[in-house]
Amino acid sequence: MPDFEVVSPYQPAGDQPEAIEALAAQPGVDAECIVVVGHSLGGMLAPRIAQESGGKVAGIVSLAGTARGYLDVVYDQNMDVAQDDSQRNTIKREHRKAENLSELDADDTVFGIPAPYLQDLYSHPVEESLAALSIPILVLQGENDFQMHTEDFRSWEEAL
Repeated sequence: MPDFEVVSPYQPAGDQPEAIEALAAQPGVDAECIVVVGHSLGGMLAPRIAQESGGKVAGIVSLAGTARGYLDVVYDQNMDVAQDDSQRNTIKREHRKAENLSELDADDTVFGIPAPYLQDLYSHPVEESLAALSIPILVLQGENDFQMHTEDFRSWEEAL
């Protein structure tokens, strides 16, 4: 099995095709039946990973993922736990930085997330990846999930 390095969770997607190829090459793995399963942000990225796999992914499972804009989700999650106006104002200020995402520098952040990661993420909309796929997709969302709202599940319905 190839060596994989540990990277930041905020590294732009890119090494997943190699991981899928490595998995497909393993004894006992049916290369025609590889399914990408992602939770939260991983569920949001699953369509892109499948799209960039060159047809090597047979299906997707998104667990508490979303097809909404990632920073909208981060905004909602932070507002849900904000305890006062000062915190809410800070959250709003951070979210406004996303209005000019393409103009941010490499060392800028939004909600502590590096701008280059967000720029890469937003340059690959979930809807575009989904439109390019013709594989089974299972979306699972807990009704009482306090981080991913029913709106996130509905975003899949609209995108599909």
